[in-house]
Amino acid sequence: MKKKTITSIITGIVIIAIFIATIMFFKDRMYLFKDVNAFKEYVLGFGNWSVPVFLLLQVLQVVVFFIPGELVQIAAGYIFGPWWGFVLCIVGSAIGGVINFIIGMILGRPFVEKLMSKKDNWIIEKLTAINEGKNHKKRLYGAIFLFYLIPGIPKDVLGYICGITSAKFIWYFVLSNLARVPAMLLSTIFGNEISNANWPLLIIIAVVVAIICVLSFFYVKKLKAKTIDKKETVEKKDETVKQDDEPAEKKDEVVIQKDETVEEKDETSVEE
Repeated sequence: MKKKTITSIITGIVIIAIFIATIMFFKDRMYLFKDVNAFKEYVLGFGNWSVPVFLLLQVLQVVVFFIPGELVQIAAGYIFGPWWGFVLCIVGSAIGGVINFIIGMILGRPFVEKLMSKKDNWIIEKLTAINEGKNHKKRLYGAIFLFYLIPGIPKDVLGYICGITSAKFIWYFVLSNLARVPAMLLSTIFGNEISNANWPLLIIIAVVVAIICVLSFFYVKKLKAKTIDKKETVEKKDETVKQDDEPAEKKDEVVIQKDETVEEKDETSVEE
């Protein structure tokens, strides 16, 4: 058995084990991600270990992406303040992003596609199409930064997808984390202002976020439709080329059969 195959099997087993362990652990604790006060009590209940515990939760939120990331980031600002909370969030996300990238790189596209919901498969198509095009490096890095920056695209799954492209790890690491900064900082500030009951600022932040989300929704919708249309056009073109090749193949078969008939006739003449 090849070394790469063994590595893939071991990685797959470890990932499955992490997913199962996380699901079992949070099965009776999902209420934590619905109530910021309950989340705060839970984290601070670890005393001096509250910071490492929160950091671990942030890493798990990125790797095991069914945990709602926005609430974790808001809770970070609510518990630790806007700046310290932001630092913990960005460090945890960076660690989780590294893990996702490596997993995607080792296990490849088939594994990543199984993680994705069907409605998000267009993201793989978009990035792989860019990855296979001309001057793909700059366009690929631009797309990675943009996808991490705008709302409406699942950020945590992106790490797995980037791992199956030709993106260099260092550029993925820098661009993905830089793009995370605005939303993450806004979330921790929002969480801090909840603890301060600063309602005017909270309303302003909520309105700004709502406007950005609406604009991003329509942009992502348009980008998704364009990607799907382009894929369908390529598939139709391939089918047309295949159909055009079929008559030529049949013609070749007729020529071969004709040649065989002539050879048989010649053999018969020689025997006579």
